[in-house]
Amino acid sequence: MDASRCGTQLENTHREMMHEKYEQLKSKVGNGINDLEALAQLSDYVAAFTPNSPGAYEKNMGDMLTGHSQRNSLENELKLQLHDKNPSYDPGVDFSDFYKEHKDKAELMQSGYDPVFQDNGDGGNQAHHYWFYVQVSFEYDFPTAVVADVLHETVVANPGSGKSYQDYALGVQGATLGTALKCGWISPMDTGSFMMSSLSPGSNSAYYWSNPPSSVH
Repeated sequence: MDASRCGTQLENTHREMMHEKYEQLKSKVGNGINDLEALAQLSDYVAAFTPNSPGAYEKNMGDMLTGHSQRNSLENELKLQLHDKNPSYDPGVDFSDFYKEHKDKAELMQSGYDPVFQDNGDGGNQAHHYWFYVQVSFEYDFPTAVVADVLHETVVANPGSGKSYQDYALGVQGATLGTALKCGWISPMDTGSFMMSSLSPGSNSAYYWSNPPSSVH
């Protein structure tokens, strides 16, 4: 067996293990852990497979949380927005196979987050929302992610999804993490604890977004 085929088989086995862990953690939410704890534990598990590769870690998390695992997060979102404005438009969005299979099932929502990061509208799939902006910032840059966040919560919000300051704040937090990963300021193995320390009730980040400068709110 050649080395490339062996490597591909190993990656597929690891991916299946990550998917099983994700499903296991979702089933535990409300029965011992909350959504944020499940997200952090998933992060720790996924990071252990590629502790020195932020790109592989970001992609593997995206495979489950957003479905964007081919460095196409922003492109996919723009296509979906065009479809919302013109339903006859076929977006042809390239979601991961796992996400397509599981997107209509239970997802990680928003228990465990500080209220300033919890969506008051019809949303609540905060793991998806947070990780999307991790990906945009990682794949592009921090300013692009923040502009996308502002637009998503204002003029181009999906019909029925609501517009909330809470989602905007969470999006900026995701963009911050994406940049930190990209620049090597944080390692994949430390990301789970970073999520807990920055998104939990009473965190410094939660205090900032609850008491922001007047220009932010």
